Amino acid sequence: MLLGFTLHFPWIGIVVISILCVFYSSYGATTQIMFLDIAQDKYPTSVDLASPLNSIFANIGISLGSVTDSVIAGITSINNSGYFAAIYGLIAFLAIWEANHLYQKSK
Repeated sequence: MLLGFTLHFPWIGIVVISILCVFYSSYGATTQIMFLDIAQDKYPTSVDLASPLNSIFANIGISLGSVTDSVIAGITSINNSGYFAAIYGLIAFLAIWEANHLYQKSK
């Protein structure tokens, strides 16, 4: 949500985007490891299938974000795209939280 506010201040916006990149990178690695751990423990023959899951869903997210952003930019302005991205971020956070909860419960 900070991105929408900080787009008016270039240097602060650069810092927020940098922080978002760090969070995105750390989320991707940990989620990939979780997918591989589950595959190795419960479905050993599907480790090769679990390997590309993170990149597949990242590409789906990029596509969904691009479509959403182009629609939002057409309806309102590009400055509001950060607020709509925050909705996707909240949905992703809740989905990962629930997946982690189910994963911990299954151990």
